Amino acid sequence: YALWSETYHDQPDNPLTALEYDVFDRLVGEVAGLRVLDVGCGTGRHALRLATRGAHVTGADPCPQMLAVARELSAAQGLDVTWLPVGYEALPPGETFDLAICNLVLCHIPDLEGALAAMAARLQPGGRLVITDLHYFCLLIGWRTTFDHGDVHYAINNYLHPTGAYLAALRRAGLELEVIEDIPIEERLRGTGMDSLVDQWEGFPFGIAFAARKPEVAAREG
Repeated sequence: YALWSETYHDQPDNPLTALEYDVFDRLVGEVAGLRVLDVGCGTGRHALRLATRGAHVTGADPCPQMLAVARELSAAQGLDVTWLPVGYEALPPGETFDLAICNLVLCHIPDLEGALAAMAARLQPGGRLVITDLHYFCLLIGWRTTFDHGDVHYAINNYLHPTGAYLAALRRAGLELEVIEDIPIEERLRGTGMDSLVDQWEGFPFGIAFAARKPEVAAREG
């Protein structure tokens, strides 16, 4: 991840990432004035976008090199974002948020249930969680998260979480599902250098998105 941080922020220009943005922005909606927690924020690609829209953003990531880039970018843009050098398992207790987001991260985490429980615990009642992730179908056919650094091609560990695992983990975290939506490869990717991908995989889901809400009143056991 330290090596990846040198080129990671270039990925918002990736046409596939643009498709993820479209779904994410629609699920998140208006964020002005909201307290937002971005877990696994990396170099801040979503945190910075939401901060420009008036959200009060806290970004958390355990990779110091990723956060160093995020701090430079937020300073250059004059954005007041809080950056925390921690993973989901070490989020500071006490503060709660209106919205928690986690984007293309959970496929790199083996403990899906623990990660979702930690994020749910930081939501205030009525708060929402919006997730995007690599679709597990991609992992079944052998796709992996990769990047190049110099002449070396690196593969990042990916963990296969079926859709049912997300749904069960959200439920056990006490969240109510609002939306589940595939993010498919679309015809509009033609002309972006991905024509061969469209030819073979148009309509195939490369990503998946979830939106869930923390109930205003906790459900009673019984």
